[in-house]
Amino acid sequence: MKRLFEFLFPICFHEYEIENKQEVFPYNPFEGMSPTVLAVIEKSILQKYKNPIGTQYTLKCKKCGKMKTYYEEVKYSK
Repeated sequence: MKRLFEFLFPICFHEYEIENKQEVFPYNPFEGMSPTVLAVIEKSILQKYKNPIGTQYTLKCKKCGKMKTYYEEVKYSK
């Protein structure tokens, strides 16, 4: 039935595959500072900017080549 619809109507039933996978980190306001300033700042404060907050996937359809971006947020259990 799906093949009949594809034949009759110019639509694509997308079958996506992962083109690119990238971890997303929070914005780090201390990124451009000198090492001496960073030594003064507590390591616990800097550590929270090194944990990823999600994953961004770039997907590509196998049939028509349409690109799509999907963002998956990391859920932390408390």
